[in-house]
Amino acid sequence: ERRAILLRGRSVWRAALGGAGLESESAIQEVVAAAARRGEPWLLAAAWREAGGVAWAHGRHDEALARRLRARGFAAAAGDGRLEGSVLGNLGIVSSYLGRLDEARRWLSAAEAAIRRYGDRRNQGLVRVNLGMAEFQSGRPDLALVHFRAADQVLAEVGDERTRAPALANGALALRELGRWGEVEAPLLN
Repeated sequence: ERRAILLRGRSVWRAALGGAGLESESAIQEVVAAAARRGEPWLLAAAWREAGGVAWAHGRHDEALARRLRARGFAAAAGDGRLEGSVLGNLGIVSSYLGRLDEARRWLSAAEAAIRRYGDRRNQGLVRVNLGMAEFQSGRPDLALVHFRAADQVLAEVGDERTRAPALANGALALRELGRWGEVEAPLLN
């Protein structure tokens, strides 16, 4: 039953991203209710994380943040660094989107620390891309560039070219913003 709840939550979130409407909201509420009946913090964290994804997909960003905050509490109680890092990263992305950039940096820095503890280099690179985006939005292209380059290095090491592309492209934008035109082309050609 635990696996079924997890799979259902993930599939509902993906359906919402694909355009599913109210049915995905009622379905995710069923997933959260099923997780609550089991009472396992880890399962509740995963269900609330996916519920935040459904709210995000429907454009209800404040609600996505609230749901992901609930997920964070359960993830911390579960003591699972991987799940907690994922939820913290989600909180950072939503906060950044909402323009709460100081908050986004705090969440993303905490996510990176959690992810580093359990050694997931790919997600560490992804979080560094998002940290770079938050710094860039804050008008700090110099700090953004540090994160984009760190992300590029990590993602190159793990061979994740798909996630590496935004690190390189955004690094080029940061270089452009800094007026370092001679360096802009190299990341784009990579």
